[in-house]
Amino acid sequence: MHDTVGMELASTHAETAWKRLAELSLPPTPTNFAVWYHYFTRTYPDLCVAVDAMIDRGEAITDDHCADLYDRFFTFETDGATVHEAAVRVEQALDRAAEVMNAAGADAADYTKTLAAAAGQLDDLPAEASFDDIVQTIVRETREMEVRTKELELRLETSTEEIQRLRKEVDSARREASTDKITGIANRKLFDVALHREATESAEAGTNLCLLVADIDSFGTFNEAHGHSVGDQVLKLFAHTITDSIKGRDIAARYGGDEFAVILPNTELRDAMTLAQNLREQLSSKRVVNKRTGSQLGSVTLSWGVAQYIAGEPLNRLTVRAEAALYLAKQQGRNRVMSETNLSKSRLIPGG
Repeated sequence: MHDTVGMELASTHAETAWKRLAELSLPPTPTNFAVWYHYFTRTYPDLCVAVDAMIDRGEAITDDHCADLYDRFFTFETDGATVHEAAVRVEQALDRAAEVMNAAGADAADYTKTLAAAAGQLDDLPAEASFDDIVQTIVRETREMEVRTKELELRLETSTEEIQRLRKEVDSARREASTDKITGIANRKLFDVALHREATESAEAGTNLCLLVADIDSFGTFNEAHGHSVGDQVLKLFAHTITDSIKGRDIAARYGGDEFAVILPNTELRDAMTLAQNLREQLSSKRVVNKRTGSQLGSVTLSWGVAQYIAGEPLNRLTVRAEAALYLAKQQGRNRVMSETNLSKSRLIPGG
């Protein structure tokens, strides 16, 4: 995003940002300065919402906070949004080109019909030889125009087909870039973008946001015993079961090798816990069958960690709490659900 303020106002914002860094005892690194400069220019409304939320809570803003804010609003998410916007603009340009060419084809067809009708009328009128020469010229030009128009229509048809092909390629590339190749659900890249977006909307609207993180129990041992192709089959089975159980804006993603994550906008912690429990029960009841041999391989379970987003916090804190709850579930026997509320009762309390 390009700053549109004038030089004088930009200097004022830069000076204000510099003073704020001094007040917070933060070094004026490029990252820290970028965060506060854009905070005062208000060029990133989502950034302002996140910073204001921390200020309202009286939270001390540290280097780590600034680094997380920079990552959220100036690097990955911004690049992803830019790529997405470029793809959208390509589609819009292609649509406009198709409309123009279709309109040109229609206009040319109408023009040809008009000239053809006029030529037909003139052919029937008695006229002197000189006038007849003019008419013959018009008729000849009209016939040539008809030929050229037909050629144009063929070229327009070819161009329209090419545009449709390009649009399909853009759609395919976008899906491929954001989809896990094994499971067919969102990959880690799309998960990161979606979590940033949903956290920003949650902070701005004052709504709840929860995160589920799940890990397949003893998956390494299962893979060694039955092979990676069967392991991939399990990943697909679990991915489809999870996606079939969520709705609306919920997003399921492959979080890591044998880990899954679910982003739950507008969801309170207790409801997120209920969903995780339901998913745990569904998945533990599944019986894995080797498709190649038909042999029964028993059940495979998942452990779950659940955490709720605190408006304005660095997102790594949210993921750390969810992963700590998941680790606690593993420690306490696997195939169970733990939330961040269980962490205070154990030694697995995430640090700041």
